[in-house]
Amino acid sequence: MKLILELFVSFLKVGTFTFGGGLAMLPLIQKTAVDEKGWMTEKEMVDCLALSQSIPGMLAVNAAIFIGYRQKGPAGSVAAALGVTLPAFLSI
Repeated sequence: MKLILELFVSFLKVGTFTFGGGLAMLPLIQKTAVDEKGWMTEKEMVDCLALSQSIPGMLAVNAAIFIGYRQKGPAGSVAAALGVTLPAFLSI
């Protein structure tokens, strides 16, 4: 449960403090997932970005879903996706 909340809060920060769309969010996602939290390596992050670009949908949301799923399965992917999209949804 703690990791799910950590995923949600981490991606909520990314979604809140980034302007410019999915491409602008990628450096913050990488900093959070690789440098700060250690959820994945640099190589895994490159694979995550390649996969996120190859499937339909928003790039940042796809990356969040991928990272969340790797960490905590379906519940982690939902938490990460909600975290990254909630700020934009609430502002609209």
